[in-house]
Amino acid sequence: MRILIESILTIVFSFILGMIGVALCAIYAPEVLEALQINASFLKDDLLVLLTSAGAESNARVWIRFLVADEQLVFLLFVILSRIVLSLFFWFLRSIQDAVTGRG
Repeated sequence: MRILIESILTIVFSFILGMIGVALCAIYAPEVLEALQINASFLKDDLLVLLTSAGAESNARVWIRFLVADEQLVFLLFVILSRIVLSLFFWFLRSIQDAVTGRG
């Protein structure tokens, strides 16, 4: 049950922290956020070129253009980074708890 609760909390908090991370980056380092958006645009274009060269149908390219926006890729990066931070935080708390209770 603890693992399920930790998983749900990690997902919820990672989205919240991802939004906070994007907002803080936009406020304190707008040039970094702009660089991330430009690189995300290049990544999306490279993905479209890869799909085109692989012979993907035009339906797939249309959906990629529609669903994968530069802002979504940047937000996804912040969410992934926050998930990593939260996982390390929960691991740290679990190791402290194990050390206190003598299980470690």
